[in-house]
Amino acid sequence: MIDWSQLYRPFAEQLADLLQLCAGAGLAVEGTEGYRSPQRQAELYARGRTQAGPRVTNARPGLSPHQWGCAVDFVFIGKEGKRTYEGDWKEFGCLVERAGLVWGGKFLTMPDRPHVEYGRWREVRAAMWRPPKAGGCRVANPAHKRR
Repeated sequence: MIDWSQLYRPFAEQLADLLQLCAGAGLAVEGTEGYRSPQRQAELYARGRTQAGPRVTNARPGLSPHQWGCAVDFVFIGKEGKRTYEGDWKEFGCLVERAGLVWGGKFLTMPDRPHVEYGRWREVRAAMWRPPKAGGCRVANPAHKRR
């Protein structure tokens, strides 16, 4: 389950629309990962690079819409309520786009069917990003409140 309070509000509203569309189409889905900390993003980025396993993301820390509360990964809920990646991803992608969101299944370099993101997430990042301190890394601006 995702923590809806960690999502950018306009994105969360579009996600609610998406979930209604999915329910109407008979697709049982659940969000598994929404907001991601910079540390979590670094762990995922390391997979297939400096850590064992396949690559799962091309986004370095700070460059993923997950870190700005603007992306959610989904799974289908199958028989007996079990999470599965087996489902009608094409229909899911159509519903994502109907809700006005971006579907990761259409990404060119690394298609990511479970991924859904807010189309204007870079604007959100730009509003929340602040310059790095000397010798430090860039961090989210705590003064910027999620809408």
